Amino acid sequence: MALMNWENKYSVGVAEMDAQHLKWIGILNRLHEAMLAGKAQDLQRSILSEIVAYTRTHFLQEELMLKTRGYPMLAAHRVLHVDFARQVQDIETKLQAGVSVLTIDIMEFLKSWLAKHILTQDTQYGSWLKQH
Repeated sequence: MALMNWENKYSVGVAEMDAQHLKWIGILNRLHEAMLAGKAQDLQRSILSEIVAYTRTHFLQEELMLKTRGYPMLAAHRVLHVDFARQVQDIETKLQAGVSVLTIDIMEFLKSWLAKHILTQDTQYGSWLKQH
């Protein structure tokens, strides 16, 4: 059972970004599957490290695309990316230091942020790109 399923409402109308968002959801679902199998503690660090790395990659590619296309809200969009990346990095740092962080809390945070960001900020640039 997936924590988050891809739905058409998540499409921003840019195939590359949709594919990256789908991959991000897949990583999140792997963490969820590990938790359901009782292996979350074993895989938590490695999957979160993968999320941190993929977040950097995705944000850089998305921001480059938006810069190239002249998206006027890029600066505000980038601020949200920086804040999220910092929050995820903070969780990873805690885990590396041996601080216990509940997997369910990590998953709910990631799912909530990702869904909200795609449905508000990313679909906003998607609409803008269709017009320009």
